[in-house]
Amino acid sequence: MIKHFFKIFTFTLLISGCASSPFTGDRIGTLNTGMSQEQALNIAGNNDGFEQLNSNTIVYKYTNRHMSGWNNYFTNYYLVFQDGRLVSINNDKPWIDTSMAETLQRVNNNIQAQQAINEQQNAIRMQQFNEMQRSQQQQYYQNRQIQLDQERNNELRNINNTLLFKK
Repeated sequence: MIKHFFKIFTFTLLISGCASSPFTGDRIGTLNTGMSQEQALNIAGNNDGFEQLNSNTIVYKYTNRHMSGWNNYFTNYYLVFQDGRLVSINNDKPWIDTSMAETLQRVNNNIQAQQAINEQQNAIRMQQFNEMQRSQQQQYYQNRQIQLDQERNNELRNINNTLLFKK
């Protein structure tokens, strides 16, 4: 009875061991977008490097990997993570799919548009500053002219007063 139980137990372990495939393609086939980076990398196994695209996007590379235990084909896999979540699984394609490329293009366009707006705002501010400086200069010259006129009038009064007293 114990020998029979031991044989069944060993057979069960053997079958369950075969369920987790050593082939990268089989493991990658079990991944789902939305998985955490830790979960996905644990399932996919050792990678051949990664590329940090920006502060929240990273691509893990699996190069020349056996696709499955049932064939003899090899391919490259790319796992793309954003904010710690799996967003794309690609093989032998550029790792940026169309939707990601479009998203990056939109972000790029938004940055360029914002830069153009900033340049326009800076030009307006510079124009306003120059106008303010001109206005202040005009005000200064007007005030200076008034001051000179008052000084000249005072001198003329003094001269008139002096002439009146001499008479």
